[in-house]
Amino acid sequence: MSRQKRNASSRWIRDPQRESYWRAIVTKWKVSGKSVRLFCKEIGVSENSFYAWRRELQIRDRENL
Repeated sequence: MSRQKRNASSRWIRDPQRESYWRAIVTKWKVSGKSVRLFCKEIGVSENSFYAWRRELQIRDRENL
């Protein structure tokens, strides 16, 4: 996946497909009971991307309360 441009507030521009993909990844990790490192290695995503998206999704969820 390529990097997205940031908007004026320095937040990622929302891509519904990408957000849905990462929400599914985070949910699968939560129910797996595995460490982030092992889970990411098994599914082939970088830990850095996982942590960045987990943080971003937490922020988005707080904004939508």
